[in-house]
Amino acid sequence: FTRTRSEDRATGERETLSGFGDALVRVKVNLWGNDGGETAGGVMPYLRFPTADAGLGSGRVEGGVILPVAVRLPGEFDLGGMVQVDVKRSQANDRWVVDLVHTLTVGHAIIGDLSGYVEYAGFASMSHDEEYRGYFDGGMTFGLTADIQLDAGVRVGLTRAADDLGVFVGVSLRF
Repeated sequence: FTRTRSEDRATGERETLSGFGDALVRVKVNLWGNDGGETAGGVMPYLRFPTADAGLGSGRVEGGVILPVAVRLPGEFDLGGMVQVDVKRSQANDRWVVDLVHTLTVGHAIIGDLSGYVEYAGFASMSHDEEYRGYFDGGMTFGLTADIQLDAGVRVGLTRAADDLGVFVGVSLRF
């Protein structure tokens, strides 16, 4: 479920949209180390289907691939990074474009199955349709079971083109 509120700073006009977003289906293929070792890596192809309420999705099938890597650091810290390549329609819907997403995350256990993290996330339009968007994220994860994780956090925009603030919650399932 998504709720988006925006304001045009020039006109003062505000708009609020809420509803369900697009459906995202992805599969993670573990290449090495997921259940042991100091490093892990994988590949995650995905497809996004246009199931969103009006104004909240792209309105078309899009997809891409994510390449995640994890490294165990000293002091029980974890380092994660990923590169994601998105293939989607341009904002004008006149051609296919490629976007590049990259993240770097540092996490640490707080108590029991509760962990915290900080992250830098960047979004670059390789076709130059949009300006670069950089974000600082911080949040917590909770391992409900060995295969279910809850997460919540806040995202703060660091560049002019980035949204100012976002709050998120989620759940991840491993099969």
